[in-house]
Amino acid sequence: MFAIKRDKSVGHRGAEHVGLQGASQTFRYRPSRLEASALASTLSCELVRGGGQVIGPLPVLDVSPTGLGLELRESVLIPLGTILDEVRLLQDGALVASERAVVVNLLPGNPPRLGLRLVSGLFDLGVLKLRDAASAGSLHGLINEQRMDRELLPDLWRAAVADLAQLLKRTRDFFEQIEASHGGAPGRNQEKELFEELFLVWGPEYHAQLRRLHTMTSELSAEARERGLEYAAHLLLPLVYCSPIHRRAYDKPQGYAGDFELMRLFITAEIEGETLYARFLHYCGQRYPTARTVVARERTMRRAVRERIEQGRALRILCLACGPALELQNVLREVARVDEPVELFLLDQDEDALAHAHHGVRQVLAERGEALAGVELNALHFSVIQLLRPRDEAEAAVARELLRDMDFVYSAGLFDYLPRTIARGLTRQLYALLRDGGELFLGNLREDPASAWMMEHATAWHLIYREPDEMMDLAEGIDAQDTEIVLDETERCMFLRIRKPQ
Repeated sequence: MFAIKRDKSVGHRGAEHVGLQGASQTFRYRPSRLEASALASTLSCELVRGGGQVIGPLPVLDVSPTGLGLELRESVLIPLGTILDEVRLLQDGALVASERAVVVNLLPGNPPRLGLRLVSGLFDLGVLKLRDAASAGSLHGLINEQRMDRELLPDLWRAAVADLAQLLKRTRDFFEQIEASHGGAPGRNQEKELFEELFLVWGPEYHAQLRRLHTMTSELSAEARERGLEYAAHLLLPLVYCSPIHRRAYDKPQGYAGDFELMRLFITAEIEGETLYARFLHYCGQRYPTARTVVARERTMRRAVRERIEQGRALRILCLACGPALELQNVLREVARVDEPVELFLLDQDEDALAHAHHGVRQVLAERGEALAGVELNALHFSVIQLLRPRDEAEAAVARELLRDMDFVYSAGLFDYLPRTIARGLTRQLYALLRDGGELFLGNLREDPASAWMMEHATAWHLIYREPDEMMDLAEGIDAQDTEIVLDETERCMFLRIRKPQ
């Protein structure tokens, strides 16, 4: 229902007519319109009047299934009601529709607007959108991109990437044929034995190709290296994305690649994946040199923490960017007893990682019961940036009051993401948290050619690798009792150990 406004200046019949007319405009259905400005392509229109006179092209403002609005130029005079023999709709200069139309409105403005209603058919807006998304201009851009690839990336480099992609594709075909011919996959125990045998042949060739590409890439210009990242990802990511390790690294659901779940995938004994090929890639992913280092550095951290706890005195230990805190869980399973107070602090900006670590450590404490009666667990949802640059007094108080007087502060993978300036500042900040005789134990990966190339070019996982002299540089200016580099058993992860004088 609608109300009829009565106006005393006109008769009852006239007022009723005005009200009905306004209501009809209010509730009249209007087809959806496509704004020309929302398209990447350009819409224009040519108008053909009687006698073959062509007007335009005129810029199109919007299009609906039943008509269109045009930008009217001052030199064009078309009366209302004019029948146009043909309206030619052009998209980037190409004819996409031709219909008869009538001029239904002329609106002043900047620019003036000419409104047309079709009398012979309907425009398909879907076609316009499709052509816009797949425009010749966009395709031309892709061709130019490929031309630039050829200009910047040497033939031998592109051939090496293609060889690697071919190796992966043929390996996928190989496993798909096995699954198809045997009606499924073997049992998981048999799978692991099969993968072990196959990797003895496949793995050396795979890693050799990766190392060769790493060397070739290091010889490219900075511009070519940047372009090579996208080039390689287009070829390689579709071939490795099915693997849980590669998929997690690429998707980065926590905002960064090396999250707690990826660490679990590196370490777990269970081979995961939906297909035989995916599980083989998972098995291979665990055998990247850097993946082996992730496992080895956990053992290195575990020994360092256990040495402290087994001293049998009160301790305060901070695990910075704790991730899954597997080393703590393992230490607490290994030590005989903890009777003296040991305060453990887990700190991570990733709330999911913190929850995972907290649950894991709590579970071990519950399992060991009285044997770990001296252990107290604390978890802080806090970031490195908050430590370095607290935004308010509450954040500043965390370092000043809660994290003070630490005996042992350690981190595994945090420094792999920190530029030199930030890493040096954080090292000094952490050193200030130590009590006399306290110790820092800060890890950083060294670059491995086979691992680094695939991580960067297929999954966009970029780390800041360092060498021993660069790690020692982070301690410059700190008045320590002694500073040294500790290597894990693979010698691809360094720990900067800094002891504070007693």
